[in-house]
Amino acid sequence: MKGFISVLLLASLSTSAFSDDIEDKGEYTVTASLTPVSKAAVGSAVTIITSEDIEKRGLLFLPDILREVPGLSVVRSGTFGTQTQVRARGAEANHTLVLIDGIEVNDPAFGSEFAFANLTADNIERVEVLRGAQSALWGSDAIGAVINIITKKGKGPLEVRAAYEGGSFATNHTTFGGAYGNDLFNFNLNAEVLGTNGANIARSGDEDDSHNNRVYDLKLGMTPNEYIDINYVRRVVKAVTQTDPSVSGIVTDATGNQTNSDQFYQKGTVSLSLFDGKWRNTASFQTSKNRSDFQSSTFGASFLDGDKDKYAFQSDVSFDTNRLTSIEHNASFLFEYEDDNAAGSFIGGRNQVGFLTKSYVGEYRVSIADRFFVSTGLRHDDTDDFFEDTNTYRVTGAYNLIETGSRLHMSYGTGVKNPTVSELFGNFPTFTGNPNLTPESSRGWDVGVEQSLFNDQLSFDVTYFRNLITDLITGQNNTVTNSVGTNSIQGLEMAFSYSPVYNLDINGGYTFTNSRDANQFELVRRPKHMGNININYSFLNQKANLNLGVNYNGRQKNTVFATPQFRANLGAYTLVNLAASYKFSDAISFSGRIENLLDESYEEVFSFTNPGIAGFLGINLALNP
Repeated sequence: MKGFISVLLLASLSTSAFSDDIEDKGEYTVTASLTPVSKAAVGSAVTIITSEDIEKRGLLFLPDILREVPGLSVVRSGTFGTQTQVRARGAEANHTLVLIDGIEVNDPAFGSEFAFANLTADNIERVEVLRGAQSALWGSDAIGAVINIITKKGKGPLEVRAAYEGGSFATNHTTFGGAYGNDLFNFNLNAEVLGTNGANIARSGDEDDSHNNRVYDLKLGMTPNEYIDINYVRRVVKAVTQTDPSVSGIVTDATGNQTNSDQFYQKGTVSLSLFDGKWRNTASFQTSKNRSDFQSSTFGASFLDGDKDKYAFQSDVSFDTNRLTSIEHNASFLFEYEDDNAAGSFIGGRNQVGFLTKSYVGEYRVSIADRFFVSTGLRHDDTDDFFEDTNTYRVTGAYNLIETGSRLHMSYGTGVKNPTVSELFGNFPTFTGNPNLTPESSRGWDVGVEQSLFNDQLSFDVTYFRNLITDLITGQNNTVTNSVGTNSIQGLEMAFSYSPVYNLDINGGYTFTNSRDANQFELVRRPKHMGNININYSFLNQKANLNLGVNYNGRQKNTVFATPQFRANLGAYTLVNLAASYKFSDAISFSGRIENLLDESYEEVFSFTNPGIAGFLGINLALNP
């Protein structure tokens, strides 16, 4: 808490403090800019998932809901709790920056990826997915996309809630918490306990691989007067997952393989707002700690520790000019000081490695007559003496044709991804780090059109994207190198929404991705074709709800780390989920769902099998004492 107190003394706030209020701002996004901006003014491709969307689908893990987002590919290495990767527009998994309430949660020690495996869909207010190169605003890791997960904020009278769900694989999922909020103070406290026997991830054998997960969330906010806002968030995750070893590329059924994960995230922010909100100053600190302990029947015990501390100050100014037409201006300056550290059993024989980064960011946005929107962003990163300083930029534009219900949008940006600590120094007995790596860089653009028809009953968005990545870090025998040449990724994202009647909503999408490395080989774990459709029907005066989700994942390549190494073809698969709920009263509701309704047998990673058909039933209580 020392860091939090020091921030309070600064009497200023960070961009994520806006996240706490976003549920009251309608179609606004806090991720596409350094300050909240109307979704209609965003030139980049952005998808917003609300708490209502999550509730209707009823799925336990958030990555299963992210499968419906255009451009995102989700890959899970077997059963619940095993490594889960999310790739955006054909980029690598560690090219996706993940935020939880504005906290950067990518693990510096674990390949700079986020542990999606432990992320359930509980207590989430909304998720924003900003696609394309976004390093100008968000720094390293934001080559493919930024996924910002915003948890719920307390508002209104005191509410005490509890929920239980049970079902297949001896799954038990319990949540409980409370929330309260008024003009002066708000809080939301949530606790979650999940236990499941899981399923066997090996092709043979009968030993199930279990997963146990505990999550504790706390969100506090205080507004002592019209000038000052104070916010604090804290999240603790503890998980234990059983796995099976992969020997020469084949997963074998075995006992004694387990991963213990501990994650701790916190952020404190304070803001000072002057001149009727036209000038807003912001200071923040954030901490991210990740600890993974591995027990392997092949390699014995090992561990990885990844820590990230960040301090930031931001100043935002907005003003209008109205000479010939109405023009709104927004300018922001952001300074960040980031300290990344990692330790591990096999990190280069050293106890700890890491580096400091100082970043200077500027953004300018202009809105003309509420029709034409332009934003520019520029970032300079100074990373110790590890790498050369980097400069990234982004330009976006959007034009609203109000008369026809059309919106044109485009963006162009550059991205950078610094080598991870494990890539530089190694993190596994059979893997040797390469300290001579240089940062990966990208430049990409997209252009699209959004159209509404029939009084907004039907809307669709079609976006073409192209991304060029140079110095891509790739595996080479037992180490990694910067590849020579340029990796080219291009494709098409399509999404639609149709509401033929008041209580029926049909949403769907399709993504085509053509990815090639410098030698014109298809990049692994990037399916060329992905599609989904979701049909939601509510009835009985909105008390009852039915939801059908269908997700198609096309054929993809997968590298098999055998001797010699080779590429395998993974077949296409279709996942069908059915969910239902009934609200008995304001205090009690019931839910049920069937996952993998067609009992599809599929592998998202070579030799790692996934669970078959499963059913779950739940009850939810919400009391206002």
